[in-house]
Amino acid sequence: MQLTGPTSDETVLAELGRRLARYRLDRNLSQAELARSAGVSKRTVERLESGASSQLGNFPLILDGGPALDDAVSTIIDLTQKPLRVLRPGPISAEALAAVLERPVLAE
Repeated sequence: MQLTGPTSDETVLAELGRRLARYRLDRNLSQAELARSAGVSKRTVERLESGASSQLGNFPLILDGGPALDDAVSTIIDLTQKPLRVLRPGPISAEALAAVLERPVLAE
């Protein structure tokens, strides 16, 4: 699913959860393995993948997920604040994120 048009926080969380699950499965990781590498509980991974927001503060830990396999740097955003904020710039700019999410995203 691509986020187009006005989106609610719940829609964004649901889409991020689906993408997190797809990322994990593409790498043949269990929820427990992903949780261990990110330093969170398996239950946190379950909740994030289902779109639940009670542990939203853990999303940056999951999305960063530890060291990259190559020199690629990913864009990391903080979803716990409004407006959203780029924590680590990468190939996806704050402007591109703002255009897709149709909400302000502050650059680092």
